[in-house]
Amino acid sequence: MGPAALEESKHKDDISFTPLAMPMLSGPGSMAICIGLIRPTYLDKAMTIAGFVLVALAAFIILLFSLRLTRVLGKPGMAAMARIIGFITLAIGVNFFASAIAALFPGLTR
Repeated sequence: MGPAALEESKHKDDISFTPLAMPMLSGPGSMAICIGLIRPTYLDKAMTIAGFVLVALAAFIILLFSLRLTRVLGKPGMAAMARIIGFITLAIGVNFFASAIAALFPGLTR
């Protein structure tokens, strides 16, 4: 991190958005889903690609209007939204962990 970026980060209210949001949009989990959903038939491939395009379009629209949304929500609304998203991310992580434990120890979860 250069001195200009460090100086700029000192004046930002919250710099945690980018490191948390990017893995959710295009991280290893998204790539694994892309690989896992592709089936041999052309219809399945077309439906999977259409789903990817729709999700990308939804993410683009949400990010496009995010500045307006932050103005509408204000600081308290953004703090509440950050806590809700943090809770959802935590739930996803716990689910991944529990699934891994169940796969490693099948007799443990009955």
